[in-house]
Amino acid sequence: MTDVSIVRPPAGRLLVRLPFRPGGVNYEILRDACGERTRSEWDAEAKAYRVARTHLLALIDALANRFGEVVVTLRTSRTTRCVEACWMANEGTWYECECSCLGEFHGRQIPPPDSFVTSEEHDGGEVRRTRAARPRSRTFIARGTDAD
Repeated sequence: MTDVSIVRPPAGRLLVRLPFRPGGVNYEILRDACGERTRSEWDAEAKAYRVARTHLLALIDALANRFGEVVVTLRTSRTTRCVEACWMANEGTWYECECSCLGEFHGRQIPPPDSFVTSEEHDGGEVRRTRAARPRSRTFIARGTDAD
């Protein structure tokens, strides 16, 4: 198992864990992945770097290629639900999904199988409702193509 990981919490910055490298090398790795203007911060309590959420895809790609693989965990809050706005979204933005499906049904044009859909008339339109979600996280391993 790799010691390189990215955690996207329900809110706030990403937590990026990298193996120790002296001389600020990890800051350089993060800057190379995210751009010169990146402001990563070391969180001693979490033992991880905090990086803006917008860099998730770039970090997955760069760290998987550099280290061979990276463990990615996406977390959601207890109160989110997977709704039609998610199902009908752009499938290419799955990594931005913060609802209970965590990108699994993002842009697929169909509701998750554990949801129920009821129809009601509301001002001439249809209202869809889904079951309340339980706390969830989704973990996967991204593998690189040109690891050192």
